[in-house]
Amino acid sequence: MPPPTSLVTSTAIAELPESIAATTRNGRGLGDLRFASAAATGKTVALMLDSERPGVVAVVRAGGGGALAVEPRAGNLVPAGSPLVGRSDEAAGEVVFDELALGAAYRAPLRVGPDGPGGAGDCCAWWQPETVWRVPAGRPDGGLLRAATPGDLTWTVLEAYAAGDARPRWRATLLPADGPAVVADAALTRDGALALVQLTDGKRAARLVAYDAATGKPVWQHDTAATYGSWGALVLSDDGAAVLSVLADPARCEVCERAEIRAVATGALLRTVPLDGPSILARLGPRGIETYLGIVGDELWFRFRRGPQHPDSALAAASTYDAFDLHTGRGRQVDPSWTAAFADRALPLLALPIRGGVLAVRVLDRNRLEMIQFGRAP
Repeated sequence: MPPPTSLVTSTAIAELPESIAATTRNGRGLGDLRFASAAATGKTVALMLDSERPGVVAVVRAGGGGALAVEPRAGNLVPAGSPLVGRSDEAAGEVVFDELALGAAYRAPLRVGPDGPGGAGDCCAWWQPETVWRVPAGRPDGGLLRAATPGDLTWTVLEAYAAGDARPRWRATLLPADGPAVVADAALTRDGALALVQLTDGKRAARLVAYDAATGKPVWQHDTAATYGSWGALVLSDDGAAVLSVLADPARCEVCERAEIRAVATGALLRTVPLDGPSILARLGPRGIETYLGIVGDELWFRFRRGPQHPDSALAAASTYDAFDLHTGRGRQVDPSWTAAFADRALPLLALPIRGGVLAVRVLDRNRLEMIQFGRAP
């Protein structure tokens, strides 16, 4: 049996320049950190700071000798699987995305609807929560996926874009009459070859569909357990060979959840694991903003941190971290040495998925943060 991986494999300190700290809404610098995104390598991290439009993103890059450099970027950080900053180009009717890890530039229409850009059904602006954006974690320059379902759940549009071209490579419109059509979550495989979309009818039926990311042709689809509303979560294994769906059927049990693990190549079901522990979907906030999930080895880890709330709110102290064994489904609490840090509401500690581990971003004070790389789930 191989020896266990060390918990902490590296640490580094980054300092936020005062020129960036002074631009946050409350002047608290890193105390105004909303959420973050990391490249799969862990060498590029983007921090969305609470700020006036068009928004201020602090980009942290690892340089030679482990030193960290911090630079500002105007725009809005988009949870996409790798750091992606978007800004509106109203004159062109487009959103422009800067992919920060490899430098790719993406463009897409500002809004989307069932009849194409500018159609009568347009509803979903690029920045609204109804729209999911994804890039491949292993090749963030390899394509951009858009998946949008409006609040009335009457249609879903899927589109894929190549770098530099605002015309989609392909688009698909899904209607409820054709089967489960509400996007619960979506992902691109690490190599960008497949677009994986977990769909539900919000009631009793659900399916996972894999599309060829270059052509939009369905490669495989399988019915899955039900998941309520439009909630669900897709997580790729660290080697990219398996995809895990977190699903919950309220008709069976309001808090019972299970994970279905499937082979990415075929969609074949490898195993089903009931998650025995703290509920994920009952606390599932916006992916990459309030909620982070990842797989390291044989564990699924889940970090939830509610955004700013009124101090009297019951949600004001909502902050959790849990890990689940992917063979037994048994949940466990955070490593005792990190319990207080994950629970601290004053100084945020985020957990970001990276290849081969977990990257923690811990705020130390107004201008300093610590990057901590874990070789396994803490």
